[in-house]
Amino acid sequence: MRLVVGGGRVRGFPKLRLGDVALNIDPDVRPDVQGDIAMAPLASAIFQEVYFEKVPYDAFTGNNIGAIKEVARLLRLGGRIRIETGSLVPISEVLAAMRKEGFQYVRVSQKGFIRITGRFRK
Repeated sequence: MRLVVGGGRVRGFPKLRLGDVALNIDPDVRPDVQGDIAMAPLASAIFQEVYFEKVPYDAFTGNNIGAIKEVARLLRLGGRIRIETGSLVPISEVLAAMRKEGFQYVRVSQKGFIRITGRFRK
């Protein structure tokens, strides 16, 4: 099962896969779960992947860096985080938070946006 942070079920949003759970703070985009990734109203260790779908980086950096810890809580052991965000993301801050929470095999790539991936191993 995959959690899509920033996802929704309205025209203009990328189509969700079968079994995806969309989490968004905006009820108008018709997410499956309305909420913030910093304090997701979901059970622990239920997702194989958490995907930040073109989410603004201030949702998981700065005062919201705790969102990375929340992702670790939501993932099963061996689960994957995939973040796609803008090019000004403070990469070193995100990588430090990911390492602290037990993510390994962390990779950063750029494809018109920044993609950060890793596996939860703690």
